[in-house]
Amino acid sequence: MHQTVTNRSKLPDDNVAEPHVVLDDYSLHKQKPVDTAGDNTLMGPAGGIWSNVSDMMKWAKALLDAIHNEPSVLGEVPTIVSHKTNITTSSIGENTYGLGFARAMIPSTELGMLSLNGAQREHVIGRTSRPRLVLYHNGGMSGYLTAFYLFPETKSAIVALGNSHGLGDGPDWSAQAIAQAIFDFQPPIDFAEVSKQRAKTEYDRYARLAADFEYFRNEERSEEEKRSVNVEDYIGTYVNSGLKMTLDIRNDTDENLMMVVNNVASQHHRLTHFAGDKLGFLPSSREEFVIREFIDWFKWDQFILSFHRQEDLGTVNGVNWALQSGIAPVYLKRVSLEE
Repeated sequence: MHQTVTNRSKLPDDNVAEPHVVLDDYSLHKQKPVDTAGDNTLMGPAGGIWSNVSDMMKWAKALLDAIHNEPSVLGEVPTIVSHKTNITTSSIGENTYGLGFARAMIPSTELGMLSLNGAQREHVIGRTSRPRLVLYHNGGMSGYLTAFYLFPETKSAIVALGNSHGLGDGPDWSAQAIAQAIFDFQPPIDFAEVSKQRAKTEYDRYARLAADFEYFRNEERSEEEKRSVNVEDYIGTYVNSGLKMTLDIRNDTDENLMMVVNNVASQHHRLTHFAGDKLGFLPSSREEFVIREFIDWFKWDQFILSFHRQEDLGTVNGVNWALQSGIAPVYLKRVSLEE
């Protein structure tokens, strides 16, 4: 593997597919090099590998050799790819997760659950074909999408890498379409048509978020007692040491504040009053939404900071942030000036 590194700065040459997003007129917008994925960042272990299809196929072969107990430079692969937890308990076939690999027995209603397309419960490949095990993983990071599928029975692998996002997960559509062709899965799914449907859903995602954001803001404002809000109350530094996360909330304009996450250049977000002791940072347009790379933000409340006050003094002492749907909000404690 000669083109695989853990930081873009370590690539041997400039032959790099630059990241892109899709704008409102369906043109491609070239993004700046990502600053949150590398061996020197918190997200490095989750998305800090830079590679190409050729090297990934070598990686796939090494994994498949190890799965079949053949000579391999990799260790403990059977343990890594084995079942560790259930993805769902409502499936007849296997839908489980190992250490970094999802396991699915095709036909599977959960196939694609790691991709931006999500589980394809209405478009299941191989519904009438004999079952076939696939080990897979998907990646997505700031203008890039990937799909990596292993079929242990035939020692086959499919690798699809893409350098744009905004209208669905092209690499995952490609991987499933290739698998359908290789194994003659029946009945065939028209992935060209399915991808068009998903593209429209993704194009409209911001509009749905903005509508929900406005609706719930108006609802909460109508139910609360009218009071003046002093945004100066929220200025300060908030930390969650377990996540190594710091929010620095500072003045931006006379009426608005700015949130800076972990002092990262790309993580500056303008805050506006939402309702009560809540501030929001939903981008003002779809293009800003995609250019700012909110690739896996699907719920309006992910863009809300809910502040807490001390009961006796009334001063702000912390904030909750619902970073991920289905997971309890992250709590960050306000750092006092004395600390």
